Amino acid sequence: MDCLFWNIRGINSREKHLDVNNFLAKHRSPIVCLVETKVASENASLISRRILPHYRLLNPIHGGRIWILWQPTLVNIEPLFSSDQFVHCKVTSNSSQLSYFLTTVYASNNASARTILWSNLRTLAQSIDNDQWIIGGDFNEVRFSHEKIGGRGAYTRRMARFNECISDCHLQDLKALGSHFSWSNQQQFRIACKLDRILVNLTWLVSNANSFVQYLAQGLSDHTALKVSVQPSIPSGPRPFKYFQAWESHSQFSAVISRAWQQQFCGSPMYILVKKLQHLKIVLKDWNKEVFGPVQYCLQNSRQRLELAQLASLNDPSNLIFINEESAAKEEYLSMLRREESFLRQKSRQTWLMEGDRNSKFFYASIKARIAKNTLRKVQLHDGTISEDPPTIKSHAINYYRNLLNVEYQGTIQNVEAARTLSPSDWLPLCAEVSVSEIEHAVFSMKALSSPGPDGFPARFFQMFWHVVKMDFINAVSSFFQSGYLLKQINHSFISLIPKTKNAESFDNFRPISLCNVVYKTITKILAERLQVVLPKLISLNQSAFVRGRSIVHSTLLAHELVRYLHSPSSKGRSCLKVDLRKAFDSVRWDFLSEVLKGMNFPPNWIHLVLQCIQTASYSVLINGSPSGFFGSNCGLRQGDPLSPLLFVIVMQALTNKIDNAFESGKIGRYINSELNITHLSFADDLIIFMDNEVSSAQELKIYLENSL
Repeated sequence: MDCLFWNIRGINSREKHLDVNNFLAKHRSPIVCLVETKVASENASLISRRILPHYRLLNPIHGGRIWILWQPTLVNIEPLFSSDQFVHCKVTSNSSQLSYFLTTVYASNNASARTILWSNLRTLAQSIDNDQWIIGGDFNEVRFSHEKIGGRGAYTRRMARFNECISDCHLQDLKALGSHFSWSNQQQFRIACKLDRILVNLTWLVSNANSFVQYLAQGLSDHTALKVSVQPSIPSGPRPFKYFQAWESHSQFSAVISRAWQQQFCGSPMYILVKKLQHLKIVLKDWNKEVFGPVQYCLQNSRQRLELAQLASLNDPSNLIFINEESAAKEEYLSMLRREESFLRQKSRQTWLMEGDRNSKFFYASIKARIAKNTLRKVQLHDGTISEDPPTIKSHAINYYRNLLNVEYQGTIQNVEAARTLSPSDWLPLCAEVSVSEIEHAVFSMKALSSPGPDGFPARFFQMFWHVVKMDFINAVSSFFQSGYLLKQINHSFISLIPKTKNAESFDNFRPISLCNVVYKTITKILAERLQVVLPKLISLNQSAFVRGRSIVHSTLLAHELVRYLHSPSSKGRSCLKVDLRKAFDSVRWDFLSEVLKGMNFPPNWIHLVLQCIQTASYSVLINGSPSGFFGSNCGLRQGDPLSPLLFVIVMQALTNKIDNAFESGKIGRYINSELNITHLSFADDLIIFMDNEVSSAQELKIYLENSL
């Protein structure tokens, strides 16, 4: 049920009446919670009727600190408890009779007084038990340091007390859309904080998985309004097949796998593996529907059988038949509980819990919270407009990533010179015949239940049933290294969108992670493992990311020291430049990568294998769990492919060489003359360049970067 919270910062003037009336008419909600109205008690009824006619008013605190208004035709509100800093009440829907607890907060400006509020909220939490609870308003405190900019920094102890209260009450932030900050001083030297927020308990999340809060504009206040919306599920389309670990608990499951895998197919080893997995997918779908059944339904049935067996045993305690039936029913019920736990654990992605830590309520809440957090409700289109239409969102996503990964580059790349190259003896580990142990190591080193690729089978399946699939799997992987050919069905991947910022609405602010099939990841893990052997010889020490034996922490500490030196009195005439490479992985030119590999003297056959992996890729975009579109690409390296980070480091080495050459030629002045002789440091797709502060150096560097990126 929708509700709106707003620190209105006074509502006594007629201009404010009109502004608030228009705002609330636009963002109509059956429940409106206003704080800091500054309205005297004798004027409260008159002013509330002006801004929200036909609403009832709850105004229990002197001075208009907290108002709660509601439409009596839609809901009923029962006040339960109030203090100077909050009002706690029970909300009941007139149509459905569903109810929840609502707490409106207007925290004191005094930190000591807020500790009383935190204590009161803990007391409320103990009384609410398993009911739904939502808390909203102005808490006059931030949770994290990044929730404040300008002015003095946030106080660590105060944040810690607030977060301890939230943790003790088992609350969490409701998914938010809109602005990151909720208050600003509206002065030239701007200070902004997230003082207003919505907190909910696990029961609320389970019952209202599609609820979210939108931070609206401030209007004539200095605080944003917070509108909580509870919407029906967004239609997402068909979900892809997924293997579930819970199936393994069924006594017949191993036999089902073995029997299905015996199906014979003709063709290449890769084709046979793909067809067997496709056949197994069909078999498992039917088996899950006809034999395994819905987990909760089976759990309820097993519980009923246990109860009947226990009652029969209690009525005739000496009857061995009843005793055995009770024992069998209890064992079946325990098995069903473990099955439910495994199923929910996999769906919730709570990998830090150990098997056996059964807490269905927690898992259900985690699932609901993850769905709510990851649901893409609206996106910004090319013209700047916002769309909430699911088909439009899907179409825009497909077009965005098709265009991103299919760029028509001008000109050709030729003869990229490398400062460091491989010798013929370095070719041996790269070109050695792939062994069974290499393949097995690659498979069993993967995380068992990481998100699967389009075939739906995670590494867990291959690890559990290696004795069944081993020969077909090994033949498929070996055939790639022998023939240099990769079947396109194996190299299809889903693009999963991970937001880089809170409240991301533009696809520019999502990180596309490719979910690849296990057989493909096995191939590229083998290539990556072999590449790691020779990579330190090729990559300069100023690149530390992804290179075995190097730590990005060392570069971070070194950068810190160099920047610290920049501010010392003896460092006049020095400067540094931070360069963030936008969409770095997605914009790598394949022809450039090929020329860099040739320039470093990689074996031609090995280069062919690498290019086969990246050039035969195809994609579908996952939108709210459903795959959309099908397209290829002509550029980019996939994030999620084990080989991609190492190839990106190699590409960056070419840029490193150009920057070093510019410094060596004297076109760019050096930052510091020392034994370290550092010109720049690379942190994957971020660069920090150290140089003098001459304009000519900056201009020359700009030219180098423009020509290289």
